[in-house]
Order: sequence, then C-alpha cells, then structure tokens
Amino acid sequence: MKREEKNELTRQNVLRCAFAEFAQRGFDAGSVNAICQNGNISKGIIYYYFSSKEDLYLSCVEKCFQDLTDYLSARLQETEAATAQDLLTAYFDLQMIWFRNHPDAASLFCSAVMTPPASLKEKILSKKSVLDHFNAEVMRKILHGKALQPDLDSEEIIRIFQIFQDFFNAGIRTMQDAPADLEQYESACRTALHIFLYGILKQGVM
Repeated sequence: MKREEKNELTRQNVLRCAFAEFAQRGFDAGSVNAICQNGNISKGIIYYYFSSKEDLYLSCVEKCFQDLTDYLSARLQETEAATAQDLLTAYFDLQMIWFRNHPDAASLFCSAVMTPPASLKEKILSKKSVLDHFNAEVMRKILHGKALQPDLDSEEIIRIFQIFQDFFNAGIRTMQDAPADLEQYESACRTALHIFLYGILKQGVM
C-alpha cells in the first residue's frame, strides 16, 4: 500500500471515530480523549491530520453535508417524477431514508443545523453551502415553466423552501427520541409539502 493511501485510511479512521463521538455527545461535550480511547488512536495522530478539535468537528460536519448531497443527487437522477409535487415528495422521501440509514449523521446534522456552537456557526454555514446550492437547484427545477403567484419570484420561493427544510430537519430528531412517532411525523411532512406547493385556500375562495 502506498504511503498516501495509508495516510488517507488513517485520516478516515480518525474522522469515523470523531463522527460517532460528536454525533452522540455534540461539539461541546465531545472529547478528543474519548475519540482516542474509543478508536485506539493516539492524540498525536489526531493532531497530525486535524489542527484542533474545531477543525475535526467541522470536517465531520462537512462530510455529513457532502454525503447527504451526493446521495440525494444520485438518487434524484434515477427518480421519474411526473409533477412538481412528485419531485418534492421524492426529495424528502430520499432524505428521510438517508437519515434512517445513518442515525449518527442524522444526529450530527440536526445539532449542526439547529443548535450550532456559537463560535462555529458561520463556518458551519459555509460547509453547508454545498447542500444549500443543491437544494436551490432542485427548487429551480421544480419551478421551471410553472406559473407563480404574482407577488412571488423564484428566488423568494427558494428562500422560503430553505426555511421549510430547516423545520423538516428539526423534526428528524423524533427518529432519535421517539421512533414510534415517525409514521405520524412523515404524514405531517407530506401535508406540509402539499401546503407549500398549493397553499391552504381553494382558488377563488376567500
């Protein structure tokens, strides 16, 4: 094995152990010492690849955002969505599947997005830009060629969609704390998706 390959494997092992620690305990309570103990890794190795605890945490967050983006991008390309609602529903279905299959990622994602460490908030937003840009492109695809309400433009809708998604992501916490409520939560998300696209009132009714 080449030295570069060995170094990358070592780095990925550190990242994997740190990912589990920060997912379970968060940034503040997460411990480099615990990562060393649980992963049988020396502190020197950790600081060889990562300059600080903050750097290690941000690398885990970046991996989380990138992995989710890669998954959604690949799977949505395989989706045959006939309508805007079909595409948006497929998007959130796929996101839910990914979080179900990656519970540590779900925990890390939610804590980074909803309750980020104050000192790292701006840096986390920067790491999240890859997912935000992808989400904006998804919404542009949904809106392409559609007649919009006269007081709305596509960029405003994209901004609102981002807010909606943050509420959705906050609800992912129920998978960690109350798995029995997941079916009810998914149903509520589908209702919210319909409202997001079509509103509450019937056309012509005030």
